Amino acid sequence: MGLPNLQRQRRRGFLDVPEGSWDDVISPSAQQQPNQEEESESESEDEASSDEVVSSGRRIPRVVHLKTDPKIPNAGAEISEQKKGEKKKKREVGEYLVFTTAKDVYLLNTTRPRITTIRVEHEAISKIDVRSDRMLLTMDRINMVEWIPELELLVAASQKGTVALTRVLQVELDDGRQTCLFNNECYLPLGGLQPTPLYGMTVQRIARDNLSPPIFYIYLFYYDGAVLGYKLSRNKTEVDVNSFIV
Repeated sequence: MGLPNLQRQRRRGFLDVPEGSWDDVISPSAQQQPNQEEESESESEDEASSDEVVSSGRRIPRVVHLKTDPKIPNAGAEISEQKKGEKKKKREVGEYLVFTTAKDVYLLNTTRPRITTIRVEHEAISKIDVRSDRMLLTMDRINMVEWIPELELLVAASQKGTVALTRVLQVELDDGRQTCLFNNECYLPLGGLQPTPLYGMTVQRIARDNLSPPIFYIYLFYYDGAVLGYKLSRNKTEVDVNSFIV
């Protein structure tokens, strides 16, 4: 159907456009001037069925009704663009990538045409563990990272001996845009730092019944042979951390 036929639909007081398909309806092929046979054919099809819109030789099922003001020719288009803008804001939160350097933690947005930095936590562990022992200073670097999706929790460990439990929170700003923030839940080990560097770390997931969320165990291994274990579970608003091995 050519553009003149769309204008006749608009003057009736509504325009049926599938959500997100305005560009398909008003396409370059649809803007070409139709010949008399195509126009008469479109008119007969339009009168025969008011439940479909014909565009470029194909039928588009009715999806939504956009009320338009006959005094404003582009009212339907303006409403459609406004709805697209609202949905675009809601879709801004998408896939993310977390990576670390020796001292910092970065959160990147990978859903845009170009990767952009959303959040940076500088000196994520170094600003907490300020011990100046010569041996520990040589190992002051983040070298072990685990991600727990069920808890939205990042476990970042420094070989110096300290582990940060950081949640990635999705928040909505006053202007409707959505973004992410780092929230440091706590630091391990609880009750005091170990005198030797961290040798290794592992995270174990324990599944329970279908009605209960899973729980997680974090094990920390130190150079002097000490092994510390912590149980993680989700509370309504935060992550519970309990020590079970000393």
